[in-house]
Amino acid sequence: MTIRAGGIKVSPPLAQLDLARGSPPEPGITSLIAGLANERINITFLTRSGPGAAAEASLCVAETDRTRALSVARRLGDLDSRLSVIAPVVAVSIYPHGANAGLLGALLRTLAHKKLQLLGLATSLSALTITVEASHLAKILTALDDLLVLPPNHAPLRWELLVKQE
Repeated sequence: MTIRAGGIKVSPPLAQLDLARGSPPEPGITSLIAGLANERINITFLTRSGPGAAAEASLCVAETDRTRALSVARRLGDLDSRLSVIAPVVAVSIYPHGANAGLLGALLRTLAHKKLQLLGLATSLSALTITVEASHLAKILTALDDLLVLPPNHAPLRWELLVKQE
């Protein structure tokens, strides 16, 4: 089975910070986001879990900003002990998603069949984005090549420009 897609984009190297739930819940993800914003650290990827989940949220920052992001977390007290960091990771976006549940299901089946672990997943009407360990990128792209049909003139897989908040 192949599915038509408009393109694939691969992020530069990222650090994924997974925040476990705490008790009491503050400081939490809102405090971390505010601290990152104060330090002008861009968040490339963010997912938040609902009540009852072990993890409160996962977010990715540029690998080059990892040390600064962890410094922000340390200043927030208990928050630092609730963070786990996976690096380097990459975000792989497939677009347009167009609310295509078939694409999501096929992607999950394909990656599970090839025993490729997802670290994060987010969908929107425009894109389906997964985070994976950077060392698995070649295998992920091979799996996507088997699953997706891209137009002959699709954009390059890697971002040419890195936009950084100043």
